[in-house]
Amino acid sequence: MEYKGIKLYIVLIVMLTVISLFFVGKSLYRIYNIEKPIKEELLALNGVGYVDIVKKEGRVDIYLTLLPDQDFFAIYQEIEKTVKNKIGNNSGDIIILNNDKTLEDVYHRIHFAIYEGIYTNKYLEMERNVKEIAANEGIKDYKLWVDNDAVYIQLNKNNKSFYKRIPNNKMYISTRIGGDYTG
Repeated sequence: MEYKGIKLYIVLIVMLTVISLFFVGKSLYRIYNIEKPIKEELLALNGVGYVDIVKKEGRVDIYLTLLPDQDFFAIYQEIEKTVKNKIGNNSGDIIILNNDKTLEDVYHRIHFAIYEGIYTNKYLEMERNVKEIAANEGIKDYKLWVDNDAVYIQLNKNNKSFYKRIPNNKMYISTRIGGDYTG
């Protein structure tokens, strides 16, 4: 089929080829300039066992496993720094994959104390409650860290570890009681 001497099927084939090459190029760029270097850099960190990168809704989520008995707080800070440096504002969530059902069940019992501590700002009480629950569950080796962004917990038993970061997503509302503010 022709239109004013131009073969339309050739134009259509060229357009489809150009569009296909654009998407293939974009995909290859993402794989070799973003995903592969991030995976390699994260796997090079001492204690990281597995890394998977999933892109969804314009964000990049990082799924990873950590080897048993690592310093969770320190390694998480390194992971977060690496991800922010490589991805920037498009970084999504960092998800630590745990695959020990026993320790996951213990965490389920502990997480109530953690959330209560976060929302009441009673971190020492939270630590005492976590220690008590862990002891009742036979966990003698656990670690709990708190910073401005999250609470980090690590449970260790029988050469297995469970790691969890619980965000501290509080909204602080400042109110003024009384008369006018003049200063």
